[in-house]
Amino acid sequence: MKNKFIKCVALLFVLAFALASVSCGSQDAEVPEGMKRIESTDKLRFDFFLPETWVQDLSTGVVSAYYGLKDMSNVSVSTFSVDDYEKTLGTYVDEYIDGLKTTFSDFELTEDGIRDTLLGKTAAKKFEYTAKLTENEYKFMQVITVYSGYMYIFTYTSQAAAYDSHLEDVQLMLDNFSFN
Repeated sequence: MKNKFIKCVALLFVLAFALASVSCGSQDAEVPEGMKRIESTDKLRFDFFLPETWVQDLSTGVVSAYYGLKDMSNVSVSTFSVDDYEKTLGTYVDEYIDGLKTTFSDFELTEDGIRDTLLGKTAAKKFEYTAKLTENEYKFMQVITVYSGYMYIFTYTSQAAAYDSHLEDVQLMLDNFSFN
């Protein structure tokens, strides 16, 4: 009887430890040097870090941040439930780009086209494009992946003249993105 009790207590201890490890989620990911963790009131399915100099924008309803008040270059991560598990990532991206073409009359994909990449160590597609909004020319980078039943869209937006000045920061954000 004593052995059964000890085994039960040991099993409960192991289960409690396992549950505690799983429930900690994204707060366990180490924050890279010079960066800060994105804040959210929602339980995020990913870890996303910003350079310390960027400002998180909590007013948009999505995970987003901008460079500064004088330069509103910004990044965001949107998540959507996947509606058709038979579609490939390429099909989702093609449909998404078709939507961009109808949204922006002057949409133009850059000469690099759609490229394979990774987002959170998961196969993704990356593309850049230009378009005008309120008479200003903007350049965009989007990285799209499908992971665990959700589509994730990372977007970097900047006025065309400032676009290249933030690419190092944006790449740092992409390199440190992970799913939990």
